Amino acid sequence: VLAAAGLWLAYRGRVRDCAALCAAGAVMLTAADPDLAFAGLGVTAGCLAAAFLTPGERMGSAAVFLGTSVLCSLAASSPEALLGFLASAALAEAAFFALPRRWLAALPGQAEPVTESAARPRVASAVGQLEHVAQALTGIADTVDSVYKTLPKKGESYNWVMDHVAEELCRSCGQRERCWVEHYSDTVDGFLRLKPILEQQGRAALEQLPGQFCRCVHPVELCSAAGRAYTLYRSRRESRVRAQAMRSALTEQYTAMAQALGQMAGQLGQTVAPDEGKTARLSALLASLGLEPLEAQLGYDASGRLRGTVSVSRTTFSDEELAELSKEASAICHRALAPFVVDHTGPVTTLTLTEKAVYDPVFGLAAHPAKEDACGDAVQQFCDAFGSAHLLLCDGMGVGRPAAIDGTLACTLAAKLLKAGFAAESAARLVNVALALKSDEESAATLDLVSVDLYTGRTSLYKAGACPTFVVRGGKAEPVEAAGLPVGILSSVVGEGRTLTLHEKELVVLVSDGALVDGPGWICQQLELCAAMGSTPAEIARILADMAKGRASRSARPDDITVAVLALEKAV
Repeated sequence: VLAAAGLWLAYRGRVRDCAALCAAGAVMLTAADPDLAFAGLGVTAGCLAAAFLTPGERMGSAAVFLGTSVLCSLAASSPEALLGFLASAALAEAAFFALPRRWLAALPGQAEPVTESAARPRVASAVGQLEHVAQALTGIADTVDSVYKTLPKKGESYNWVMDHVAEELCRSCGQRERCWVEHYSDTVDGFLRLKPILEQQGRAALEQLPGQFCRCVHPVELCSAAGRAYTLYRSRRESRVRAQAMRSALTEQYTAMAQALGQMAGQLGQTVAPDEGKTARLSALLASLGLEPLEAQLGYDASGRLRGTVSVSRTTFSDEELAELSKEASAICHRALAPFVVDHTGPVTTLTLTEKAVYDPVFGLAAHPAKEDACGDAVQQFCDAFGSAHLLLCDGMGVGRPAAIDGTLACTLAAKLLKAGFAAESAARLVNVALALKSDEESAATLDLVSVDLYTGRTSLYKAGACPTFVVRGGKAEPVEAAGLPVGILSSVVGEGRTLTLHEKELVVLVSDGALVDGPGWICQQLELCAAMGSTPAEIARILADMAKGRASRSARPDDITVAVLALEKAV
């Protein structure tokens, strides 16, 4: 109901009313159940983004709301909560689409309904609005932190146990004045001597009472009252720790989302000179194939490269169809274009086109798990829609299934965020939150990322607790290290980045710690030998993994071994 009402207000462009309604609803959701804090964040962020970016557009509002809500749902504390939230979001959108347009227009608003064919992106205003949303999320995180620090902390010291016993047991005792006034120091000293017994056993036996309580006329009741008070004190302390962890995770996610939105605003705000002629020719080509464009825009970025997007009704394409379509588009645009990147959002399919890059990435991968049932190392190798190739290696702490779960979760989530356009640091922060909230047990994984701009060869390395990265340039191999800790350990990410430039035939190699049983020296020597022999990335990965397995066989503690290689070749 909250999401449907927020969508209605967003559709009519009533930003303030939408913000007030969603903020109040989010507060009530969080007050009812702290585990639903992510749901309040999802509804608020989704509705506000729709109100800012697509007022008056039913399809646009629904798409923006759905995308933002799904992104926020990554903070769900359990699969059940995630499924429940996604089901609620789907029902809200169904209710929103079920309302007749005249009912939607009946609500006074700042935005008049527009037809879908007349809707056009408003880039300049969208950039400013995204930046405002980012600043608002940052302000919310800062406010939550400030408010928490000013709240009084109750029952957080052992003195509370003494006060509770005095209130429960001694209040009606005739010896109260004697114990708590005349012999106050002895009574407090007795409780302090009782503290290690309670910490060790959770309760105290009659014979364990310190000598300072020899004057107590209710020793049995004193033991019971002290045990109950200490149990309650420990429960309060644990609840405070959990609440503090949830607060830290929530504020970290707010700030990570704000940073990501700011980066996306920067990408959106990059100057693009539109080319109406090429846009019209591409639209005519798609229309002749029965794919009437809902929206099309082609233009040149600051580097002079052609790029653009075309939206059509939801359609499935095979690899052969995409290759043929890219070939036809290259002919009419007089530019060599890369294969179209397809993204499905609701009933709309978006085709993203870019100029063919200068380099083609060539990947190689080889692995030897320490246990046959599962490997704690997870690897993703892919190219995104922005002309970059990514090589990602995450090593879950330990071996076996628990390590495999942590490594796969971190790697899969980071890859999805990178494909969406998130920077490495923002992706790492959101992965850190996901691992921290995954379970009550500690979850951690290293994060090792290589991102290469296929137009320029500019390469970015980002490492959080990962092993050295090996770079081979000019036939010489060198390790590149960076300080950091695995994600999931602390409330914030401790990682470091490096930048360098790669050229044709040069390569970068990622390894898990199982391959470094004898240090990095032998890997550099073997890489230089492979480079001299002209080995392919797949051969290099296999050779290094096999050699590392042979060296690790002498170790008493086997570990997962993974080698991933990325090389650049000139595009044809």
